[in-house]
Amino acid sequence: MQPSSRTPEGDDNTCGVCGKELRIEASRPPGDATCPHCGSLVWFSEEGAAAIASASRAARWWHRAQVAMGAENWDAAERALRKAAQADPKNDDFARALEHVRQQLQSLRPPHRRKRRQV
Repeated sequence: MQPSSRTPEGDDNTCGVCGKELRIEASRPPGDATCPHCGSLVWFSEEGAAAIASASRAARWWHRAQVAMGAENWDAAERALRKAAQADPKNDDFARALEHVRQQLQSLRPPHRRKRRQV
């Protein structure tokens, strides 16, 4: 059995006791490590690590969207919100914000006019 280490190439996780974010390599098996901040036992799972990474990506995209919306850069906000929604499709806040941004974009675009045919 390989002991856990505090190397930066480990898995992302959050300590359930102190709440601090961790990036440590867990022992395999069983998939546990000691929190370097408070010393409590932290468990890792493949699904958990993937979910944390996905939530982290979604949070970064959400932050970028918030900054873009504050600057009224609606195109950048739409791109960031689409990425956030892809990273966390179950988050209703992302979908609502994306709909709001799309409405803003729609209101700013001029209406399409048909050209008349010349006879």
